[in-house]
Amino acid sequence: MRRSRMNAAVLAAFFFLLAANGAPAWAQVPNPARDAATIIATLRSGSLAQRTDASIAVFGAGVTDPAVYAAIADRLQQGLATLDQPKTEPGDRVDELAWHAKALGGSGDVAYLPLLQRAAQSSHRALARHAREAVELLQAMAQEGRPFLDGAHVREVAAGDVVGCRFVKKVECNAREAEDCEEALHAEAGRVGAEALVVLYRQDGTSARNAVIANAYHCPVPGVAHR
Repeated sequence: MRRSRMNAAVLAAFFFLLAANGAPAWAQVPNPARDAATIIATLRSGSLAQRTDASIAVFGAGVTDPAVYAAIADRLQQGLATLDQPKTEPGDRVDELAWHAKALGGSGDVAYLPLLQRAAQSSHRALARHAREAVELLQAMAQEGRPFLDGAHVREVAAGDVVGCRFVKKVECNAREAEDCEEALHAEAGRVGAEALVVLYRQDGTSARNAVIANAYHCPVPGVAHR
């Protein structure tokens, strides 16, 4: 599957809306999936690439706004209905629908299970495979009662940026490679649904091992429905 970033226009609109809504500093990092209006507008775009980018941005971002997932479900449903029609070239459309399926799987909302199961029966093997994985992810997140948050979407911020956020837990890592330590730290924060990290202690470059201790926080964003 192709991986890409939201285009410059969408990113610009995202930052403008965050600033206008007075979002906290931690939220003003590149995470377009946090703005529901922008992501929904992109999903309704006539551009296949932009629609695909929208679901790529949502997947693993911990988004909980039901309107975002409803828009993704509409796109997936419409796409499944027309994918095999005459004069239709699957190609990138299969990739688009696969990302919509993955994003829905991360919602943790069992209402989307029938749609994902339908996608899993597609004659297009790549789409079917990703849809099956999405079904497994949805069921796992439904049990946890939250959307999927990938560690790549967790941000390190200053202590003053988590005012109004909810403390989740203290996380620690200790590894030979600094990169491995950081990756483990962010993955653990994502696992517990924390979007922000405030580093309390960091030891790196001065010994054979790297260590980091941080507090993990769940931080709602104005204008977006979070748990």
